[in-house]
Amino acid sequence: MIEIMCQQEVPASLTLEGSCEMCGLGKNKSSWQISGNDLIPKKFCFSAFFVLVPYWLSMKQGGWFRWRENKEDVTVQCPRPEGVLFLITRHSSPNQGANAQVISMLKPCPRGLEVGFSIELQNNLCPGLIPGIFSSPELAQSGGESMITCVCAGNRFKVRNAPQTGEI
Repeated sequence: MIEIMCQQEVPASLTLEGSCEMCGLGKNKSSWQISGNDLIPKKFCFSAFFVLVPYWLSMKQGGWFRWRENKEDVTVQCPRPEGVLFLITRHSSPNQGANAQVISMLKPCPRGLEVGFSIELQNNLCPGLIPGIFSSPELAQSGGESMITCVCAGNRFKVRNAPQTGEI
């Protein structure tokens, strides 16, 4: 199952309808589209990114992890037993995201991540929507549609996986 998730392609485009007063997502728009690469950084698979999201959300809101001596970072491993180990470091400015860096792996990553690879986890999309998008099997298929609840403020969004070019 994990290997299948590693190979699953990121949706080319998602269409969203709804808005959130808390973060301003969708304000003054009836619907808008986002690129799959705005949702999941390049080279990341669903499973690795899905593991990072809860830690990113917590750090973004000022949270920390009791088992860590340094409250500004945390290590997280993708779900593959020989998977990638990330160090997530909070930015010093509140609500400004974090950096995720690959610090080790036992075997090569199927998506091509390498030790030293680093990416900024920004706020291209409200991270409160990401858990709902990932957990919706309907969105895994082109043209699939689902209602998603934002974990930040409980707002509901209609999300549709836009068909690939040439599909009906």
